[in-house]
Amino acid sequence: MNYRRITEKIANYLTPTEAYTFVCLAFKSDWETYESNVKQQTIVEYINKHAYTGKDRTSQATVSRHLSEFERHGLLTKKSTDHFGKLGYFIKNKYQLETEHYVFIDEALVKLPIPNELKGFLILVKCRCLNNTNFCGYSSYRRLSEVLNIGKTTVGKYLKQAIDLGYIKKKNSGIELANKEIFIPSRELDIAKMKRFHGNAMTDEDYETERFSS
Repeated sequence: MNYRRITEKIANYLTPTEAYTFVCLAFKSDWETYESNVKQQTIVEYINKHAYTGKDRTSQATVSRHLSEFERHGLLTKKSTDHFGKLGYFIKNKYQLETEHYVFIDEALVKLPIPNELKGFLILVKCRCLNNTNFCGYSSYRRLSEVLNIGKTTVGKYLKQAIDLGYIKKKNSGIELANKEIFIPSRELDIAKMKRFHGNAMTDEDYETERFSS
């Protein structure tokens, strides 16, 4: 697992494409401190490396604009310092990401064979799920449009794609993100940590499986 804590606040301000860029920046940040010295061009190369189609490729101008939006909305703070090197004067930026009120998202997200806008939509849905689960209690296009700040027609398009591809399941009172390895509920993460440090530990599910299979 290579997950990061992503602040739920991004759903208040960002478009799906911006949300995807924010998550990519998080994966280029320190796992513990969420500080990043990454160059904008490195973010561009990271996004383009995993681009599903040509339309998913980005540019340094776009990433720079997204970073400005993150800073404007208090999703990160930027510290710039002057440096002199072999090629002359340059500015080095350090980013400190906001992680308050967070959800867990694994880096496997970037490798999904889907457009970046759809990845960003799934990220925003995760940020609107209840109590760090994968269940979102909004099922109508109108309500999802309101809580995600996305047009109703666009929400309908993304939701249909996500359901058809198996990334979202419809429930009676809402929708649910299907992939728990990417969009990690807090309980699954606790279990994974426990098994990593205590290899012989058994969860309730393990116990039930062993009891009924023996």
